[in-house]
Amino acid sequence: MLRVALIEKAKITSVTGGGNAGTDVTAITLETGALFHEIVFVKKSASYTNELNAKHIAQTLTFKVENENNVKAHSVILGMEYVALVQKPNGKWIMLGQTNGLKCSAFTDNSADEDGAQNFTLSGENLGNAPVVTADVTALINTTDAPAV
Repeated sequence: MLRVALIEKAKITSVTGGGNAGTDVTAITLETGALFHEIVFVKKSASYTNELNAKHIAQTLTFKVENENNVKAHSVILGMEYVALVQKPNGKWIMLGQTNGLKCSAFTDNSADEDGAQNFTLSGENLGNAPVVTADVTALINTTDAPAV
């Protein structure tokens, strides 16, 4: 993955498309002043999965953040529900957690880890696969004020 950006699910006021309809997300509207916040992760440490279970799609997002970037990701472990925009290596964006959100389900901060990084796993059961986002997401992502997730 090239980029990951998170926002509290409650700050999204509407999404056109996606969900269990199997269509692309063509528009995302956020509360006034709200933006997705980019997570600066350790190179090649971020990944996601979509996996069918009994009646939902289990979506999981993992990434590793260097300790120096702790402030940028710390609030993720506080139990809020998030929606993630993920840019794949082909340049396309997808949305994880659209219908039911993602919560931090695992966090480790291991001093024995060679690079002293913190590992995050966010997961949730959502309706439908993670949809492709065809809306222009550039204006929705705050890249300069990454500490506030």
